[in-house]
Amino acid sequence: MPVWNSMEKKTLADKINIIVDLCFICLVFALGISYTIWDPARGIYNLVKLVGFMTAVQMVYWLINLLILYLFEDRD
Repeated sequence: MPVWNSMEKKTLADKINIIVDLCFICLVFALGISYTIWDPARGIYNLVKLVGFMTAVQMVYWLINLLILYLFEDRD
């Protein structure tokens, strides 16, 4: 949890930048996964739906991870 603990020392701008970066990384991975499983015969709209779904899945995953880290945080 050293990365989590170092977040306390970051400024608000740094924290917002990290969240935006995390969203971008999730989108990039969602694009790669979606393109891999996409069937071109079903059309581009299907790809867009897959990208949206995969991005949402990853964002929920990270939200749960961050929530768990917050709950286990040592508050002295």
